[in-house]
Amino acid sequence: MVTPQLLDYIRQQLAAGIKKEAIWLALISQGWSEQDVTEAFTTLGKTPSIPTAQVPTPPTTVPPLQPLPAVNKTVIVANQPVRSVWGKEDIPLTNRIFMVMSLLLVFGLDLFILFCIPVLWPYWAEMLMVFVIFAIFFCLENYLFSRKFSDTQSHLDPWISRIIVARNVIFLLNFIPFIQMLGMVLVAGFSVLIPSAFLGGSGEFGLGGLGSLGDLEGLALTMPGLLLAYIILIMLRFSSIKHRAS
Repeated sequence: MVTPQLLDYIRQQLAAGIKKEAIWLALISQGWSEQDVTEAFTTLGKTPSIPTAQVPTPPTTVPPLQPLPAVNKTVIVANQPVRSVWGKEDIPLTNRIFMVMSLLLVFGLDLFILFCIPVLWPYWAEMLMVFVIFAIFFCLENYLFSRKFSDTQSHLDPWISRIIVARNVIFLLNFIPFIQMLGMVLVAGFSVLIPSAFLGGSGEFGLGGLGSLGDLEGLALTMPGLLLAYIILIMLRFSSIKHRAS
């Protein structure tokens, strides 16, 4: 392949008064193909007469042709897309899987059970409220955070990803019949600390109807703890983006 470097070298040697045949042999001895060297001379309008007999090695005053610069692989790697957990195949995909399962439960199995046993409508209403909360997180993470963070990496991302999975599991527990009680306790959070009479007294609806939630206060604080950690990590993540931008 004829390169600008090759053409410049030939011009320099010709200007120095070195014969075309000597330049041709020097290039061949350095690994250049005869076709490339001949084509380079043709491009310069200086076609050499290719020697048919053995020609002595050109004088050492002929400077060797400098090798072509190596490809800067570091630059190529730097230009490749950053692998982030906020990409389409990580957090957004996880949220979509949980969203599909939640839709099938809330508007499929649970709604069917409600039609069969209408008195269970308060529980389905709570499921619906939890689903709305999940949908808000889904939209924030899949359509806002993923666009903001997908082209960057942070040591906070693995922790955020784990919290999101744990949170989605807790939301899903609210939509599974017979396990919904456990999900409600986990989602209840700080509300468990409020007197049950304030939330519903001894009625069947509300946290007061969940039974002895006083014994489950530690478990009920799981969701608030996750949400608090989630909020702190997301704020730190935004802060790191602003720091890089500045």
